[in-house]
Amino acid sequence: MVFLYVGRLSWEKDLFVLQGAMEELNKKYKDRIGLLITGDGPMKKELENNMPDNIAFTGYKTGIELAQIYASADLFTFPSSFETFGNVVLEAAASGIPTVGVAMGGVLNIIDHGKTGLLAKPKDIESFTTCIDQCINNDILRLRMGSTAREYAKLEMIWLGLSCGPIGIGDAIGKENTELLERVANADGQIIKPDRPCEPLDQCFLYNPYSLETTKGITVFTYSCIEGIDECIYYALTLNMHPHRKKVQMSYSVSEFEPMSEEKKYLVYNYFSKEYMIISSKQDVLYQMQGKTFYYHILSPIIDGMAIIGDISKHVTASHQRIKKVECTDLMIIVHLASSRSNEKACFSIYMEKEPYSVSVKKQGSSYTYEKNILTIETWLGQKENRIVIKKFEYIRIQEYNRWKD
Repeated sequence: MVFLYVGRLSWEKDLFVLQGAMEELNKKYKDRIGLLITGDGPMKKELENNMPDNIAFTGYKTGIELAQIYASADLFTFPSSFETFGNVVLEAAASGIPTVGVAMGGVLNIIDHGKTGLLAKPKDIESFTTCIDQCINNDILRLRMGSTAREYAKLEMIWLGLSCGPIGIGDAIGKENTELLERVANADGQIIKPDRPCEPLDQCFLYNPYSLETTKGITVFTYSCIEGIDECIYYALTLNMHPHRKKVQMSYSVSEFEPMSEEKKYLVYNYFSKEYMIISSKQDVLYQMQGKTFYYHILSPIIDGMAIIGDISKHVTASHQRIKKVECTDLMIIVHLASSRSNEKACFSIYMEKEPYSVSVKKQGSSYTYEKNILTIETWLGQKENRIVIKKFEYIRIQEYNRWKD
């Protein structure tokens, strides 16, 4: 049976626990077991000089070579108690290998004791040895944990893949994103990221942890902050990627994205149906999902009767790469658009409770429509500055407004 360790070879990884466990296990199983150590670090020479002779060092490996090493192992052994996440444990799980780890740090979010691996006491050679011994003598348990770990890793990799930027400028959402999720779900030992780098998001988070037993869906969200607007614009992708395609449900409210002291109104744009609706920040949005389905919404705060969705031709609609800043006064709204290296068509959507008196765009050939409280402006982004000027009142009414205001 082949054990595997992948990671930095340094003292903070608690490799003395792995060394001690191998020395104990060799007393009973030396002809049946071996350990592969993949990685590099300050402890490498010391380990090579002191480890038993049924241990091999591969050096630092990446890509296909690393995937092949994972595929050759029967059990992943990871004694570190100072991991914030434990990517290597997730990579092992994606290869169908259970892990013997310790009950501390980020691996607790990956290893479900007895289901996807076994957890030993931190820095305890005897406890770590006992867990490995259990896997040596129980092939059924080891193989079952490996199979469950692979299913868990599919979901975990989807979260990682999404957080790395499939919601990005220029990425098509829909068929292309479905194919991306499918590739992530079928990953064979490597964490799959988007095929092409997405332009940077303003910030990205993961939301609502998921397990095989739950009937909840997954929501990933991110947000944009526009200069001149105090509130954030949110993007929420809700999906069902349960490995057994069971029916799941997911609900969230805007107040879960950010704590709010008072209730606020938000305009919600459904990217697929192109429909708009208004909700309260404390109102739950509920999804019932059967099979592989997902929803994508942009949520913008309604401030003084206005909400900016942004460029709906991209699904990070209000990124700093689409809108530079917004100036709002009692009389007008000026939206300064971001520049682009090439002449790029854009379609900006703004909710306005009252119809504006006029809309002008610096770029020639632009046009706009106002229907059902939605102002839609078609224009271009280019190297030269472009801006949208929205006048709320005509000139005479402005004078009247000023007299009334004074």
